[in-house]
Amino acid sequence: PSVWQKVYNLLYSPDEPSKREGLSFVNMWAARSQRLPLSVECTGELVAASLESGDRTAQISVYSLAVIRFVNGHVDKAQGGVFARSVASVAAEIGIPDWIIDIRHEATHKCLPCRDRLRMAAEYALRWLEEKYWKPQSQCLENAEQKVENCLAGYVELQRRLDGMREEGKKTNKTEITLLVEQISSLSQYELSLLPTKLVSCLEVTSFSFPMWKPLLIQLNKNKPHVLAHLIHVLCQNYSSKFQLRQNIISFVESIISKDLFGVPCKDQHTLYVDTLLNSQNDHQTRRLSSIFLNHCTDHVTGKYAKLRDLLNIHHLPKTSPTCTPTPHDISKQIENLRSIIKNLESKST
Repeated sequence: PSVWQKVYNLLYSPDEPSKREGLSFVNMWAARSQRLPLSVECTGELVAASLESGDRTAQISVYSLAVIRFVNGHVDKAQGGVFARSVASVAAEIGIPDWIIDIRHEATHKCLPCRDRLRMAAEYALRWLEEKYWKPQSQCLENAEQKVENCLAGYVELQRRLDGMREEGKKTNKTEITLLVEQISSLSQYELSLLPTKLVSCLEVTSFSFPMWKPLLIQLNKNKPHVLAHLIHVLCQNYSSKFQLRQNIISFVESIISKDLFGVPCKDQHTLYVDTLLNSQNDHQTRRLSSIFLNHCTDHVTGKYAKLRDLLNIHHLPKTSPTCTPTPHDISKQIENLRSIIKNLESKST
């Protein structure tokens, strides 16, 4: 499941630790972005109010603010036309009942309502948010995932059919694959963000056959190079977790580079690729793949990264003389030292 889906499940979980974990995600999103969806923000405030452990006065205050924010925010969002309408009339249109509006009015203009009424209002608001926002949004995300999976499955099926025709000596029409590749590259921004992870799953099924995926990769490199850069990062993550696929991933990355598909967006993230790899395991194959990245980013490599590249080039090949072969501990220590220096330089430059 996506992070969004995970947060949804956590916020609406019956146990308190899960709700607090969900709130930590909402707070992180709020700190990173000034455009947090209103429904997410209100859900966070209402869940936080339900977890308030202070005295009765503190709980009433937190509940009151959360309910006021819920009503005002969604009523203001639903206001339309030149002249403002009453809160009650707009609330009725969007399905917020009168008794919630009354509680909001008391909390805003009169004495604060009692804790039990506020708790009931908050529980109703959470159910309303789930029905009006979280469930519909969850369905949209599931539909997007299914759409991407169907596109890739159709691509594999078409390529296999064309391969069969070639083996039989029949002529093939490239129009079909061209149209399908264009359809995939024109997916929405969110759907394209799902593409790399879904694509890696398909790569495993097709044994990382580069010729099969070449038309799609060329199109992505042309129109959506950031998606190709993300794909390489996902490959690095899978490389770290799936030992049996390592050689296939190395060969696939080498094919991408040899076909001039390793463009500027990929080169801009070469530090991320190397960092992902070296954080996982320091073995012969890991150093080899790290060297491949750094050797094809010469124009992007700083002096310190050039040293790391040279070090990896020296040590990723096995040595015949035991006297000149550094121990794994020596290599790990040298790489860690260089990485810490690089990070310090990058933090100063930013």
